[in-house]
Amino acid sequence: MTSTGRRAARAASSILCMTLVAAGAAHAADTCKAKIDKKTGVISLAATNVAGLVAWYDGGNEALGYHAFDYGNCVVKDDDMVCPLGAADSPLATIPPPSCVVCIEDGTGNDCCARIKGCTPGVRDCVQVNESIVLGASSAGSVTAQCPIGYAVMGGGGSSTDPFDMQQLSVSRPSASEDGFLCKGFNHNGVFSGNLSCAAICCRRP
Repeated sequence: MTSTGRRAARAASSILCMTLVAAGAAHAADTCKAKIDKKTGVISLAATNVAGLVAWYDGGNEALGYHAFDYGNCVVKDDDMVCPLGAADSPLATIPPPSCVVCIEDGTGNDCCARIKGCTPGVRDCVQVNESIVLGASSAGSVTAQCPIGYAVMGGGGSSTDPFDMQQLSVSRPSASEDGFLCKGFNHNGVFSGNLSCAAICCRRP
């Protein structure tokens, strides 16, 4: 789950990454601070010396996956940044992770973490939804793990398997409507079928 989430977040962050890599590729993110805006409820993370690939994850459970920031509303100066955890209408922006700790991944291996001020740690009203389909020999397919009504996706991941490990997971990301997790795969095995599985971590919308 972690590797697929990392790839999805990296792909989404390519534009911002190019700006930051040029400014501070020799550094590692540090001096991280996270806070909740009292007026809007949006959670933001500030960091200095950001080197490159930028995404965030729950510091208490990295397996929940990596998420892209709301890059359109990030404030970037040289290799420093302040970014909302998600778009203003997204649950990622307003629902704190269970640990209340947000970590930034910038590709250096030295992740920087910060506790969200005013956040109470604890289990959120969340559920995991699992879906899977059979991929025939030499065929492609997709499956979405759909969140229940009133819930939004907070993380997820996918896997693609066959008896000879000849399947490829090509897409693993939140759906465009942010109410599910989308997985796509291709079975390169010309004889045997395989399975494409997808999981979504869904939390109740505030």
